[in-house]
Amino acid sequence: MSDQVSMDLGEIINYEGQHTVEILDPRNDKPIGVSVTICSAGSAKAKKVLKLHQKDRLERIQRNKLIVDVDKMERQEEERVAACVLSWNWGEHKYKGETPENSMKWYLRVISEQPWFYAQLKEASEKVENFPGTSATS
Repeated sequence: MSDQVSMDLGEIINYEGQHTVEILDPRNDKPIGVSVTICSAGSAKAKKVLKLHQKDRLERIQRNKLIVDVDKMERQEEERVAACVLSWNWGEHKYKGETPENSMKWYLRVISEQPWFYAQLKEASEKVENFPGTSATS
């Protein structure tokens, strides 16, 4: 006889769920007062961006114009992480003198210009434990 609780394996992770990331100061790992609400890298929103990148790559292969462009690959990874951002709250903080808006343009700007910010969001969006589902566990 097993002590395990019956569960629906399809409900263990909620890829469409939300998780709030408290951005940490990279110098001391203390919260800086900026919070970002994200969805999982496995969400439909993130997969849509990934599929667009894959489609572009396949089209370039078919045209026999597949040239490895490291800058483009880096930008696509930044776009994938930015697609996981649902919203953010900067409180009274500014970014280079401006108040960041909740828009893909701003998400990409900060993510591409601040590798430490990007790294925190990438890690959180890929960590499935941040998106628990509803299935029972024991």
